[in-house]
Amino acid sequence: MQQTLSLDRFRDQHGSPDRWTAADIDSYVVIGDIAPPAPLPYTHAEMQSVSAVVPRAMADQLREMAALAGDTDRRRAG
Repeated sequence: MQQTLSLDRFRDQHGSPDRWTAADIDSYVVIGDIAPPAPLPYTHAEMQSVSAVVPRAMADQLREMAALAGDTDRRRAG
């Protein structure tokens, strides 16, 4: 059984694109036209909005964890 050549497999077999010949580049482009890679799960705009929210959410979680840890320390001391 022959496996389908994908862009990832082509790169694995042919190494760094810096060393590809013109024929290798043409083959890569044709493979991409025939069997394009799966779309990314998020658009650029969605990733930008997530990257703006995540640091704030993490900071909130860290403050909450610190507050809970402080409550635990007070209970032990009391």
